[in-house]
Amino acid sequence: MPIEKEKSHLGILISQKNSLVLLLLFIFSCSDFGRHHTTDRITLERPWELVTFIDSNGNELDLYDYEVHTLRFLNESEFAGEAACNHYGGKYAAKNDGKITVGEFYITEALCRQPSWGEEFAGAITKVKKYELEDGRLILLYDKLGILIFNERLE
Repeated sequence: MPIEKEKSHLGILISQKNSLVLLLLFIFSCSDFGRHHTTDRITLERPWELVTFIDSNGNELDLYDYEVHTLRFLNESEFAGEAACNHYGGKYAAKNDGKITVGEFYITEALCRQPSWGEEFAGAITKVKKYELEDGRLILLYDKLGILIFNERLE
């Protein structure tokens, strides 16, 4: 009986997490995502730190306390950051309608502490298609269900 009870609790937790993901997707699909963003490059060019990582299947990934994933738009065409213990960067183009494309991309290949979301995060960055600045947060959408949410990073 205890195993069945644990399975029941696990099912409730998974159901709650999936409900959160569906709620976020509903909010973004009903909102004017990409329409009411700022074009002020100074605002975009702040340092950002990942706080929420939803994979391309819509699953929220638990971030590890020992990992830091950052992003910084250096100017109107270049970005850089950290993906766990690796550094990455590349070229991008952003439009006033919230669309963004990532061009050239590079990443160092240091062996990071495991487990790590570094490779998945870097892969998600290369697939970003839309961005939004909302309530002091940077929100990036990639693939069908992927969402990266960043807070401003204090340096």
